Amino acid sequence: MPDGRSKYIELLNLAAEWAEESGAPMNMVLRHLCEWAVAGGFPEGAFMISTGDEIPPLDVLTAFRLVAGNGRANIAGYTAHKDPAVEIELLRRVLVPTQAVLDFCERTSTRPPASLRQRFGWLFARRDRRKNLAPPECPGVEEHVVRHFARRNAAFGVDSLRAMLADLTGKSGRPRSRRVREESSDPGYLESKWADRHQSIQEDIRRCGDEQLQQDLDALQIAWQMFVAEQHSAQAQAAEQARVVAEAVPLSDAIVEVAAIDQPAAMEPRLRIWNSTRCVRLDGAEVILTRRSFKLLRVMTEAAVESAMLVSIGVLESLVDGSGDKAVAQAVYVLKQELIRGGVAPDCARTLTENFRGTGYRLTLPASDIQIDD
Repeated sequence: MPDGRSKYIELLNLAAEWAEESGAPMNMVLRHLCEWAVAGGFPEGAFMISTGDEIPPLDVLTAFRLVAGNGRANIAGYTAHKDPAVEIELLRRVLVPTQAVLDFCERTSTRPPASLRQRFGWLFARRDRRKNLAPPECPGVEEHVVRHFARRNAAFGVDSLRAMLADLTGKSGRPRSRRVREESSDPGYLESKWADRHQSIQEDIRRCGDEQLQQDLDALQIAWQMFVAEQHSAQAQAAEQARVVAEAVPLSDAIVEVAAIDQPAAMEPRLRIWNSTRCVRLDGAEVILTRRSFKLLRVMTEAAVESAMLVSIGVLESLVDGSGDKAVAQAVYVLKQELIRGGVAPDCARTLTENFRGTGYRLTLPASDIQIDD
């Protein structure tokens, strides 16, 4: 039982109290609490851990469903796979402010648990006779899940478009990779790529109805249209200059002048991979990777070159023999050991990837240090 003087209650203890008083199964009470979390039954930011970091309501419900489904859960039409032991540990760490619990009780006509009635007995003495003994079932919960899921996807997509535009315009704060430089010279390809992402994000915003995300997307679209117009203008100017030069300078003289220009030597990228041979060169050391390790490295490398985004656990799980964070972590460890055995410096291999626990992995190298060959 929580301390009546505490400002916070552990989520599992809260469910246990209501289950004991009402006679309802503990899992049923916990399910109702987690569903009300995404349905807005609790104030915004009500769920957190002891460090003060907020836990998104969708993560709370997802954790419960993964535990109930033994590591498998359906979230907004998508199947999630994670280690249930990790998810139950997350649920054990979730705290809820007592004031948020009182607000929830008021919104759902639920009698507060015994620990809060003892503390605020004067407040509930005349109110709780006809109230629910435990949180009631949450109506329309799947619609709320879809909205939360769509809002998360839309926010991630807006960030990806913002990063893509910053890379192409040189405002990302890092050198543009060879692939980005090549893409920026092909407006047709860029417009198609942007349009596909924009359409997907717009659909997610339509599902979640977030006005701020819509404003952010509209602002990005305006900036994108300006960029494309500048690209077309630059190409037209370059074509016109080429035509004028071709008409003014004999071809033989132009060839001599071009040949006389000193061409700077291209710098070798730190990481270079060859898809056809599964060969990897990292800081001068060449290694032939096993098929599974090469697939892992290639997926993270392509993501880094695209927009420096991390690769989700779900994507990496499809490449390894197993599911869950532990299986992916083991596969990444094997990849690093193969690099070390192939001559790569241990420190370089161990710091090649960064793990965002429960979310995914990303390469620590900038896109400018990476080259992918067929």
